[in-house]
Amino acid sequence: MIEQSSREITNNQSISTESIDSLPLFIKKLLCKFARYYNGKMFRFVLNNSTLNLAPDENSENKPLLLIVSRAFYTEQAKSFPIDNKAELNKLLALQYPTENNYHTHSWGSENGQSQVNIWQFDQQLPAASLCLPETLLLALSAQEQQVLSLVKETNDNENNKPTLFIGRLGKVIHSLVPTVVINSAQRFIMSIGIPPTDDNVEISADSLPTQLGNGIKKLSLPLISNFIQRGQKADNLQRLKNITAPLLLVLSIYLALSSGYLLFKKFNLQQQLDQNSSEVSQALDIQQLLDKNQTRYLALNDFLASQQNRSPLWLIMVDIFPEAQFTNIRFENERYVLRGSAKQATDVLELFNDNARVLEAKFDFPTRKSRNRDNFVISFKLMQPLAITTQSKAKDNND
Repeated sequence: MIEQSSREITNNQSISTESIDSLPLFIKKLLCKFARYYNGKMFRFVLNNSTLNLAPDENSENKPLLLIVSRAFYTEQAKSFPIDNKAELNKLLALQYPTENNYHTHSWGSENGQSQVNIWQFDQQLPAASLCLPETLLLALSAQEQQVLSLVKETNDNENNKPTLFIGRLGKVIHSLVPTVVINSAQRFIMSIGIPPTDDNVEISADSLPTQLGNGIKKLSLPLISNFIQRGQKADNLQRLKNITAPLLLVLSIYLALSSGYLLFKKFNLQQQLDQNSSEVSQALDIQQLLDKNQTRYLALNDFLASQQNRSPLWLIMVDIFPEAQFTNIRFENERYVLRGSAKQATDVLELFNDNARVLEAKFDFPTRKSRNRDNFVISFKLMQPLAITTQSKAKDNND
């Protein structure tokens, strides 16, 4: 039995399977409200600076929803059955270990035709509760496979801390033992159940026991819980239904509460992001509207300019001609520019016009005449449109 005085025990090794601080706060609060611990006296879970502790329960007459039972008030067996059919195994267990005698069994699965089963039988004088769970089951669930947990208690003399209970898992099957004269250490307990030797053994003090039990509750599954629901021999079907559905509704409520909280958080987060991006979206829409307006204006101006007749390209051509000739008259007739002037060599002027990519059909309209060592000429030509100039230039580059 784990007495109240064992609370003064200290840890010799940190818990390697579950960090004490990893137990969620909502599980601690649920334990404080619905769970009790029984070791001959009833204890309740209390929170002290977010740390779980056990305190005497002054209202022990109230029926708890969950009762965690000390190892001194039940027997525990680990057996192997040569049956791999689950239905046949359940029939055999129901015959050998009837629930009327306070037996509870759980099969951890089968391997090589052998089913591994744990059997618990609770004391008939246990306080009434909707769900009774053995402490060794919860402690074993918080540990790793092939790891041994030791509940220890400090002594007032100079001796080492004395273990009060050994718990180990071989595969998934749970083994537990109260120390004896022969098996009085974790290493001897390991040898007795066949676990490979290991130094990864954990000592649990009474101070850390409540949190470690909570770590085990976090690992419980619904099939495992259903094996421990109290079924009184004279209970009617309605009471049985309540006993079964109460834990399920509790788990469902917790799940729905967590899901709702998560969805509310996501909604709030998305709303924040939407508010942050709304100004950027509005700015982008304003820029898009301005762009559309400018594009419409550009297209309108482009269409207008395309319909206008442009004379300015003539002067771009004349820049190269003015040093070579003098002009007395320039006019535009029948889509042609007619230039009258004089030069030292009229043919050189005509050649300059023909070499220009913007000039088409340059020619003398009249024969040239000599006057004072200069040629008088009349030259006419057409100007190529800008689009045609660009196309012709690209074609020339491709040929090159």
